[in-house]
Amino acid sequence: MYSSIISDIRRAFHSNMISKIVTVNVGVFVLIGLVWLGGSISHSAKLNFVYLDIVNHLSVSENFLTNLKRPWTYLSYMFVHRDVFHLLWNMVMLVWFGRIIGDFLGDKRILPIYLLGGISGAVFMMLAANVTGVAQLQNVLMVGASASVMAFAMAAATLSPDYSLRLLFIGDVKLKYIVLVLILLDLSRIVNAENLGGYLSHIGGVIFGWIYIVMLRKGTDLTQPLQTLFEKIQKPLNSFEAPNRSTVKKRVIQGQESKSFSFLQNPTSQTKEIDFEERLDSILEKIKQKGYHNLEHEEKEFLNEASNKHNKS
Repeated sequence: MYSSIISDIRRAFHSNMISKIVTVNVGVFVLIGLVWLGGSISHSAKLNFVYLDIVNHLSVSENFLTNLKRPWTYLSYMFVHRDVFHLLWNMVMLVWFGRIIGDFLGDKRILPIYLLGGISGAVFMMLAANVTGVAQLQNVLMVGASASVMAFAMAAATLSPDYSLRLLFIGDVKLKYIVLVLILLDLSRIVNAENLGGYLSHIGGVIFGWIYIVMLRKGTDLTQPLQTLFEKIQKPLNSFEAPNRSTVKKRVIQGQESKSFSFLQNPTSQTKEIDFEERLDSILEKIKQKGYHNLEHEEKEFLNEASNKHNKS
């Protein structure tokens, strides 16, 4: 059983960035939840205190001085959730909107948008709570990925407002209307002062999502510094990974293993087939990293040809 769980985690971390972020959020929730569960079962006041202390030290505050002493909370809060429903709602929304952004803009931008959207939400919450005086009335502590999710939602709606999502019992609804309803709900809840910190942060995420796409259309990618940083971190890690399928194929053709193919009646045909698959792998990887819209015209035609070939077979 444990080996199966470990295998599932490994597969998640070799998939797209949205799956990796979801896995981290679920993992953090489980680890913190185990502390809470231990305290509840054993009725241990010490464990309950430890649980509250962990959540407190991972939550972002409306107090600037508190956050100055705990700067990590600007990042940590967006990976912590109050309960199962809080986690489930955010992860479902993240998958919905995050995959749209991934398809259009590529996988490399997903984590930077998630982090910058969350940070923007925290900063906006802190500023709004102090300017309006709410911080003096409430001890605002915030956790959850909602600001990041709303950044993805607004970015997707700004990028492709007429993109449709199929909603249960409703049918196809354009993205711009879905996001508009979410924003109006947040604004109404701010007026009622329910979960004020959370809903203020949602607006911060919305603002970032909109600004990001507007700036991107003008040629400025706000996520580029983080993309560069992550690429530098990833390079030494890639050296420890197993060679991909394309590399193995090249070794088979160019190395000693190619002798094992000497019995083939048409080795030239075999080589062409492998070249075709390598080309296809390269284009699919480009879509994953940069999005379909960044493909060259020739690459799109090749992909269409590959699709037709697959359908005929």
